[in-house]
Amino acid sequence: MALKGRVKLFLPGKSYGFVAPDDGSKDVYFVKKVVEGQVDLKEGQAVEYRLGTATRIPQADWVKPV
Repeated sequence: MALKGRVKLFLPGKSYGFVAPDDGSKDVYFVKKVVEGQVDLKEGQAVEYRLGTATRIPQADWVKPV
């Protein structure tokens, strides 16, 4: 099931960013290689994402711009 949020920060030069979940939970880390189409995302852009199984911080294993 895809969760919804907005891009809080994306650093294309470093190829990672964070999503602020719509439900107010802890920010989710992601790397560019998990972005569908590997497009550059903009701050505030709406996305859907899936949580991976990271151990220390919430991390997405799939992110899709909507």
